[in-house]
Amino acid sequence: DLAWTPGGLVASRLAGLKLDPPAPLLSSSAGPVPWEGVVAHQGELFEAEGELTETAVESKDKSVRRRQTTLTLKWEGKTHRVETEFQWGLGILRQEHRLGAEDAIPTPALKHISGP
Repeated sequence: DLAWTPGGLVASRLAGLKLDPPAPLLSSSAGPVPWEGVVAHQGELFEAEGELTETAVESKDKSVRRRQTTLTLKWEGKTHRVETEFQWGLGILRQEHRLGAEDAIPTPALKHISGP
């Protein structure tokens, strides 16, 4: 579940996770955004912490404004990263979830598909 708040876009559910309070996916604040809360994962509750970071993404023709955010959640020795790419005026272009190591193969992925 996604919602807009005065601070940005937050999510309370992400691919097998339930987050309380909702975690940031896009922030109006500059710099890293910390998060602390409870993660429900595979029927269990865990105290967790996280951080949202953001980078600008240049398109090939440099005319399209894009931003990529990475939400890194940590609990019980586990790391879950949610990488989301946004395009100005369109919304989420791509979202990948990575469990474990930095170079982990993405698990669930979402890509924007346009059509008639």
